[in-house]
This record gives sequence, C-alpha cells and structure tokens, in this order.
Amino acid sequence: MLKACLILVIAFGLAALGVSQFQVKAKIDQLTGSLAQAEQDAQTARQAQRQAENAENQAKAELETLNGTLNDVQTQLEETTRIAQQQRVRANELENELQDTVVQRNDAQRELAQWRALGVDIQAIQTMKDDLLAAREEISAGKSEREILLRELGQIKYDLSKYEGPDTEIEMRDGLKGSVVAVNSELQFVVVNVGENHGARQSGKLIVSREGKLVGKVQINNLKADQSVANVLPGWKQADIQVGDTVLY
Repeated sequence: MLKACLILVIAFGLAALGVSQFQVKAKIDQLTGSLAQAEQDAQTARQAQRQAENAENQAKAELETLNGTLNDVQTQLEETTRIAQQQRVRANELENELQDTVVQRNDAQRELAQWRALGVDIQAIQTMKDDLLAAREEISAGKSEREILLRELGQIKYDLSKYEGPDTEIEMRDGLKGSVVAVNSELQFVVVNVGENHGARQSGKLIVSREGKLVGKVQINNLKADQSVANVLPGWKQADIQVGDTVLY
C-alpha cells in the first residue's frame, strides 16, 4: 500500500513538473517576443530621432538663410529710404527754385507791361540800361579823378605850408580816421595806423577821442606810408591816451 502511494506521489510530481516546464517555456517565448518587439520599437525610435535631428538641422540652416536674406532686405530698405529722402529734399529745392522763377517771371512780365504801357519797347529799355551803366562808369571815373585832384591839391597846400611858417595848420585828407596802436607815456608820443597812403601829412595834427569824448591832440613828426609817429600836444591833453583810442582829422 505504501509503495503504491509512493508511486502515485512520484507520478503526480512528474506531471506537475511537466506542466511547470511548459509554463516556463511559454513565458520565455512571450518574453523573447516582447524583447524583439522592444528592439524593433527602439530601432524605429532611433530612426525617428535621426529624422527629427535632420529636420532640425535643415530648419536651422533655412533660418540662417532667411536671417541673411532679411538683413540684406533691411540694408536695401535703409538705402532706398536714404535715397528717397535725398530725392524729397532735392524735389523741395527744385520746387522752391521753380516758385522763385515764377515770381521773377511774373515781376519781369509786370515790369515789361508797365514799360510797354509807356510806349517803350524792349530794345529801348536795353539802351537805357546801357546808358545808365555808362553814366555810372563815368561818375565813378569822375570820382576817381576828383580824388586824385584833391590829393594833388592837398599836396600843393602841404608844400606851400612849408614856406608859410611853423604855425601854419597842415591840411590833410577829409575824413581821415584811424586808431592808436602804441603809446609811450614816458616820452609822450604815440603810433597811429594812418600814414601818407591814407592822406596824412608831416606835421599834421590829429584829434584823439574815446567813446566820442576828447582825450587830446597829437602832431605827426615821423610820417610813413601806412603809419605815423605823433607827439602828444600838452595843451590839448584831457586824459592819458590809450591803445585803441580813435584818431581823426
């Protein structure tokens, strides 16, 4: 009986072992399939990642290209704006010039109409302008000749004064005016910026003023072309003469 029981237990054990091996094998097969699927999924994921990286790199390259294009467009826009601004300024200048020309034309037409109303034609107007210009030139020449004659007369009077005595008043050019450029207070003489070229004469006397007030009087004792040295006349001294004071005849 015991032997039979033992055999029965062994038989049940072997049966249980067979069932367990079958389950383990099934589990192994299942895990093997899952592993293969996982590897396939990982491969697919890696391919997708590479594709995504390639797409990202391509997008970056396209973005850089677009940025470069945008910078070029911005530069062109700034240059175009600058040129447009210059053209606007030039257009405004031309518009102003046109308006001035129109005003001048209207004035000329109005002046011409006035002359025509007086029965004077264009040729007569031109002749009058030429005559006026010639008259002005003659007047200018007459003024120059008059100045020459006045200088000669002044020289004659100056030459005569040498023989009329030391107290004779020396005449110099009317309107002679200058200023004091140097002062020697110790020796009581000054240097003035008027000379023979300006109409000054040897021994001529000049009034010295400051802000319209009399300061004194000086007498030229050393005459040069563009400046003179003059002694301060004591009887006329109202104040110390200074550089910058006005001298006049």
